[in-house]
Amino acid sequence: MKKNVVCSGIVGCLVLFFLLAGAGPVFAGGVSLQEQQDVAELKALVQQLLKQNQALSKRVSELEKRPAVSEEKNARVAGEKAAEEGAKKPMFSFEGALRAGFTADSNEEGSDFGMAAVELLLSAQVNKWVSGQAVFLYENPPFADDSNVFIEDAFIKLGNLETFPFYAQAGVFFVPYGALLTHFPDDPLVDVPVSLSFGEMEEHAFLVGFEKGGFAASAYCFNGDVEDDDGDDHVEDFGFDVNYTFSDEGRGFDFMVGGSYVSNVADTDGLSDIFGDEIKDKEGGIALYSEITFGRFFILGEYMTALDEIESRDGSVQGEPSVWNVEAGFNYDGFIRPFELVFKYAGSDDDAERLGFFEDRYGLALNIDLFENTGIGMGYFHDEYDPKYTGDNNRDVFFSQVEFSF
Repeated sequence: MKKNVVCSGIVGCLVLFFLLAGAGPVFAGGVSLQEQQDVAELKALVQQLLKQNQALSKRVSELEKRPAVSEEKNARVAGEKAAEEGAKKPMFSFEGALRAGFTADSNEEGSDFGMAAVELLLSAQVNKWVSGQAVFLYENPPFADDSNVFIEDAFIKLGNLETFPFYAQAGVFFVPYGALLTHFPDDPLVDVPVSLSFGEMEEHAFLVGFEKGGFAASAYCFNGDVEDDDGDDHVEDFGFDVNYTFSDEGRGFDFMVGGSYVSNVADTDGLSDIFGDEIKDKEGGIALYSEITFGRFFILGEYMTALDEIESRDGSVQGEPSVWNVEAGFNYDGFIRPFELVFKYAGSDDDAERLGFFEDRYGLALNIDLFENTGIGMGYFHDEYDPKYTGDNNRDVFFSQVEFSF
């Protein structure tokens, strides 16, 4: 309405102006000086009215734009408020994997199929600073007498690495002793890699960590199951892990190196089965690991060792064991399906051999991406033992596994 009024005023002023402007020359000769002065004043008044109408038109236009700006601002505020309210609501996600496999093992003098694992991961993000997860696992690998259903991991994590580099977590989880690196199908289908058999540790623990710019460090404490002569049943075991990762996507180069320490290496899942729940003294252990990827090629290595001799309470088992695992290979996606070929060498020292570990292991594996989120791995490895320690000269294992994840 205001806009129409402004336009009508402008049109009227223009008509009056042109009538007066055109009449001036016609009647100039027949009018008095006073009348000519009046016409000049009217022309000046019209010019003033035109300017006022232009200013008024501009003001009206600005007022008409204001509601749109206000609506945009209100929409933005409403969106931010909705995002904040959404962040306050817990967010849940599910992930999982199924692995079915076949194994032919000379030690078992036979072959068998099995459902190696059914894994379900439940994650919850309570807010931007608090999260948690639990892993439910079913295992019935080849040659297993019984199936097992249990919770493998369950912990609460405090932190937000996107805004703050420190975090803390508490619960049941695998503490970071070594990296357990491998490109082979691993436990429970087959006991690969040897670093997993030697150093895997699942504990009720508390951990604090730091991650920034490719650098990661963590320290943890727990009350282990393997005790020494002191007989104290307290949270007195501890460990830490430090690693650095560098990646250059343009060149296809990735590099990772790290090291770990644990105050009681006899508390690992593998060594505790050998030494039992009681030892004379707790001894520390270290792990060193690295992996390099350049284009289609990769190589990885890991070394684990006790820092001093471990001895069971009755003295029947003792040793300062060390193990190592090395793998190298390449991947290629220009064939019918993308695949990866992996070569392995692993071994242990004399003390580890006395505890039942193999002396040398040679292996080969082929991993193929069949479909999206679906793959198959197959391979073979040969173990050599020192007869004076185990009585077994060698072991041959063929294996294959189909896995899909969701």
